Amino acid sequence: MLGHLDAVKAYIAASPGIQKIKGPHSITLLRHAIAGGAAAQAVTDYLKTLPGADRRPATQPLSADAIRVLLERALRDGERGLGQLGLEVDPEALGLMADEADGDSPRQGTAQCSGVTSDKRNRARLDGYDR
Repeated sequence: MLGHLDAVKAYIAASPGIQKIKGPHSITLLRHAIAGGAAAQAVTDYLKTLPGADRRPATQPLSADAIRVLLERALRDGERGLGQLGLEVDPEALGLMADEADGDSPRQGTAQCSGVTSDKRNRARLDGYDR
C-alpha cells in the first residue's frame, strides 16, 4: 500500500488521524513509507505534510552508568541479548562503550551487537575499542 498514494490518502480520509498511530511494528505510516524507499517517495512526501505524522516522544539521554547497566544486561540475557554466546567482556571495554554512547542506548546496543566477535576460547573481543 505504501507505493499507492491514492490508497493511502483514501485510508487517511476514512480514518482521520490514523497517520499518528503506530502500527503492529510500532512505527508510523510515515516510517513505513520511508522504509519503502524510492517506490514510496510520493507517499512519504504526502505523509510529511500531515500534522502528527512523525510525532516522537521526548527523550532524555542516559548516563554512562545507566548505559553500562544495559550493556551488561544484554551480555547476560540469553533470550533477547547476547547471553547465549557466553561472552566475557573486559570491564574497561564496557566502560568505554558506555562513555562513547553519548546517552543513546539504542545506538550503543547496535554497536555492541555488531562489534562483538568470539574467538576460539569463547572470549569476546570488541572490535574498534582498542584506543
